[in-house]
Amino acid sequence: MAKENSIDISELAGAISAGIVQATNQTGPVKQLPITKYKHKTPWNPTGKKESQRPQFARLYMQNGAQIALWHVTDADVELLNQLRPGRYFDRKVEVVERVGENVGDQACIEIRYNNASADQRFDLKNYFRNFSEMLRLIVEQQKAA
Repeated sequence: MAKENSIDISELAGAISAGIVQATNQTGPVKQLPITKYKHKTPWNPTGKKESQRPQFARLYMQNGAQIALWHVTDADVELLNQLRPGRYFDRKVEVVERVGENVGDQACIEIRYNNASADQRFDLKNYFRNFSEMLRLIVEQQKAA
């Protein structure tokens, strides 16, 4: 005895393939974008400005021995970095040092140093700031207050 409600597998496969074809036709092909039309949007550059249109570093900046790249900071961070002055901040946990000539050539360099190697050190810094942008903002505020 055959069941009256049985579904033919070939009909089911045809319906699935028709659905896939319909979805593909609705989305259309991926449009190719020429490099001249590419917008340089990143989380640090949400407006998509070219590097030459963004604020520029006044000098070389380093964070715990690593050079800070322009493409990896926001425009607001660049403005704050350009305002930094040497000193110790956040109960001497963050140190801003100006270096000239040593390992950086003849170019002036501002280095931001803080201990963040262990989880305990990072947790201790969390009590003062949450991220790099907030740290810069608070340092500049402390400089203005002093």
